[in-house]
Amino acid sequence: MGALYNIFARIVRRILEIPSRGFPTGQTYREPFDEALGVKTSGVVWLTNVWAKNSAHGVRYEPCSVAKCNWAMENAGINPQEFTFIDIGCGKGRPLIIASQHNFAELIGVDFSPKLCKIAKANLQKLGISAEVICQDATLFQFPPKDVFVFFYHPFDSTILDKVLDNLHSTRRIAVAYEGKGRADVAKHEWLKQFASFQDVILYRNF
Repeated sequence: MGALYNIFARIVRRILEIPSRGFPTGQTYREPFDEALGVKTSGVVWLTNVWAKNSAHGVRYEPCSVAKCNWAMENAGINPQEFTFIDIGCGKGRPLIIASQHNFAELIGVDFSPKLCKIAKANLQKLGISAEVICQDATLFQFPPKDVFVFFYHPFDSTILDKVLDNLHSTRRIAVAYEGKGRADVAKHEWLKQFASFQDVILYRNF
């Protein structure tokens, strides 16, 4: 019964997103980013891992803005070589690919969809990028005891975001970039301080 509820809830959520996010462009459409690199990160996937416990809280997959993702990494006020880049809700791996161009010490992607993780791994392997893609519910992910730059592109609702940020909270150096709807929910976590923004991207840190 819970699984059927999750499927129904995801379908309703996808329909309600159409006015603000538009209709899906389809998985056959390829953006210039993909054409240039020969990878597959474009398109919209409405339903991902619908049988998962927290699937009702998930948001449809679509790739981040290349320009906004680059801006976040360039303006985080950190030395990337001292930080591990973690993309929560990594989908097909676009932010991981972009992060590989910024010399982060380590790259980690987390997503609860086996299908999307498989695509992300294939994209990274094709480009020869060393990154760890973890197929796991984000609420169960254990952040490493290192300085981290965590990227979110509106992967789920505030119910899951709150749990993930609570797990992230630590005394180590933490920078967070949040793109898209839901970024205001990060502000509820007072240990993170906003210090920069660009369009619908906000940067936070605890140092």
